[in-house]
Amino acid sequence: MHGSTLDVTRGDGLADLVFAAGPDIRLLISGELTPDRAITTGVVELLRGRGELLDRFAAMCTVYTRGPLPH
Repeated sequence: MHGSTLDVTRGDGLADLVFAAGPDIRLLISGELTPDRAITTGVVELLRGRGELLDRFAAMCTVYTRGPLPH
């Protein structure tokens, strides 16, 4: 992490998914916005990789908002 930039790499190879996002990424990680919608609305800009990998990212990084948990 350097300032507001998070760089995650695996070994010496290229990352499978690289994207840029602003503050509205919170909508993706809270589950309020689907990965497909995040891409089409510009909340997330894919720089490298397949958009399907954003589904996995969103599932692994979900942070629920206050209130009842989904079932």
